Amino acid sequence: MNREEAIKQFNAEQQQRLQEYRILFQKNLEKKLPVFIERFLFVFKELRIRLPENQEVTHIYFSILRCDILNRDYRVLVECMGKEWFQDPNMVSLYMTMDFLFEGIDELWDDLLEAVRPYMGKIIQYDIYNMICDTVMECGGYIAEIMRTVSWNIEENNDFCQIKKALAWSLLWGEYRGDTVIICHADYEKKTRRDWDTFSHN
Repeated sequence: MNREEAIKQFNAEQQQRLQEYRILFQKNLEKKLPVFIERFLFVFKELRIRLPENQEVTHIYFSILRCDILNRDYRVLVECMGKEWFQDPNMVSLYMTMDFLFEGIDELWDDLLEAVRPYMGKIIQYDIYNMICDTVMECGGYIAEIMRTVSWNIEENNDFCQIKKALAWSLLWGEYRGDTVIICHADYEKKTRRDWDTFSHN
C-alpha cells in the first residue's frame, strides 16, 4: 500500500468518527446559542470603541486561522476595514474565542493520532492536521448560518449602528483570505435605471 492508498483508506475508516463529531458540534452550538450570540454582538461593541473617529467601514470579516488550529486554539479573527480591504492602514482586528463551541475536538485529534499508528511511515501528523482543519472549517459553516440568522436585524443593534459605515457594507465569513460567504450585505448607494438593468441581467 502506497501513501495515497493509505490516506484514502484511513479517511474512509474515520468518516463515521468525523461525522459523529460534526453532529456533536451542532448539538453543542444549539445548546450554547445564547452565549455565542452574546459574544457575536459584543464584537460590534469592541469595534465601536476601537475604530478611529470617522473611520468608514465597508467590510467586517470573520475568519478562522489554520495556524491557530495547528496550536489547538479555536478562535475567529475579526477584521474591520474600509474600501482598501486588507490594505487599509486603519484596519482594526480582534479575536472572538470559540473554544467553548469546539468541545471534544482535541479528543478527536488525539484519537486520530492513535488510530493512525498502523499507517506510520505512510500517513504523517500533517495529514491528521488537515483532517481536523477540514472538520473545523465545515463546522464553521454552521457558525456562519447562525451569524446570518442573527444578522437579519443587525441594524437595530445599538453598537452596530454607532459604527460609521459606507453606503455599501458587508459582513463576511470565511477561511482567512480564502473561501468567503456573505453573512449580511446592505447597499444604500443611489442607483440609476441602468444600474438596475445591469443587476437584473446578472
